Formats: sequence, C-alpha cells, structure tokens
Amino acid sequence: METRDEDAGKLSDEELINLVILLIFAGIDTTRNQLSLAVQAFAEQPDQWEKLASDPERYSAAATEEALRVNPIGRWISREAAETFRYKERTIEKGTTLHLFTKTSGTDPAAFDDPDRIDLDAERPRTSRSAADCTTAWGTSSPARTSEWPSRRWPRG
Repeated sequence: METRDEDAGKLSDEELINLVILLIFAGIDTTRNQLSLAVQAFAEQPDQWEKLASDPERYSAAATEEALRVNPIGRWISREAAETFRYKERTIEKGTTLHLFTKTSGTDPAAFDDPDRIDLDAERPRTSRSAADCTTAWGTSSPARTSEWPSRRWPRG
C-alpha cells in the first residue's frame, strides 16, 4: 500500500473503500476454494467424514489440519531468506527467493505414513497458528521440511 506525501500519509475515501473490497473478496475467494478442496478430500475418504460427523468437537481441529495438509489451496509459497545459511550441501544467500512447496511437504512419505490419506486420529504437530497462516502452514512448519532449517525468520507475506 502506498500513500502520497500531499495526503499527509492518509488514504482517500476511494482508496480505503477499494482496499476493504479487495481484502473482503480475496479472503472470501480463498476460503471458499479451500473449503471446496476440504470437501473433496473428505468425499474421497467417507470413513474419515463419518468419524468427524460422529464427534465434531473432538475431530474438528484435526479435520482442518488434515484437509490443509493433503489438499491445500496454496500449492507453494515464496519467501526471501532473511540471512545467509546452509541447508544440507547448499548455501542460501540472504535475499534469495525460496519457493516452499506446501502440497509436497504435507504429503512427504518420509514424514507421514500413508501421506495422501486423511487420518483424524494421527498425532501430528499443529501447524495452523492463525487464520492468516492456514493455507501456507505446511510449507513453513512441516517437520519433513523445516527441522533442518536454522530458523523461521522468514518475512511474512
């Protein structure tokens, strides 16, 4: 968002209205599409859907996590390295753009038994820390991908 000096750093009414409209519809679109992907994932596994329906209070958090893990709307996120660091045999220079593949990290067979299946009883680390993180969480906090990273000081974007 950019402001002009002649406006004393303030947005005009029109700019503010346009910003609010953009935020509302961008959030609605992403949420609607992620809900569709979650329904699709559960439709392919009716046993897990029945389990959720039988005890929603117990399984709702796991259902959200698992649906985001196996079928995220954001297939990748991009971050810029905040510092130079080594990852395995590679040096990642400060400022390098990194592409983190959320679908791949959430379904990594090295980290998950039967990785493409929802398992509401599986004990997994919780990844969605807030609504803003929900569609990108697996790219930044999956144990399969970040246990060897030096820090999580990625700029949020």
